[in-house]
Amino acid sequence: MALSETHIFNPRLGNEARFGYNRVQQNFDHNVAAQLGIRGVPFGPLNGGLPLLDFSDVGSLGIPLTLPSIQVQNTYSFSDNLTLTRGKHSLRFGAEVRREEFTILQPVASRGHLSFGNTFTDNPGSGGLEKP
Repeated sequence: MALSETHIFNPRLGNEARFGYNRVQQNFDHNVAAQLGIRGVPFGPLNGGLPLLDFSDVGSLGIPLTLPSIQVQNTYSFSDNLTLTRGKHSLRFGAEVRREEFTILQPVASRGHLSFGNTFTDNPGSGGLEKP
């Protein structure tokens, strides 16, 4: 959101003032684990998503351990510019003030972390483990 006001004092002097506000918020509110039939994964309005599933020979599936993070960012800005015209010259003076509010909560592994190695499970056709 932005508001702007321009005021002309006389033909040689003008002023512009601006105020701005922006808010960014992230929410994870879908129980993806239950939709896929994975039972026992904690879920709350701000804790949706999959647990992180690591497979030693393929990679990972799911959301990183630090997500979801509850993030709220508010930005307030104010600027003021004064324009002065004298003959062939134009001078402009101004300032901007900005306030940032950034709050974050990142619970680590809030939905769990499951790791699958090839110690007890292996694809015999891949040649992964040597058989005695």
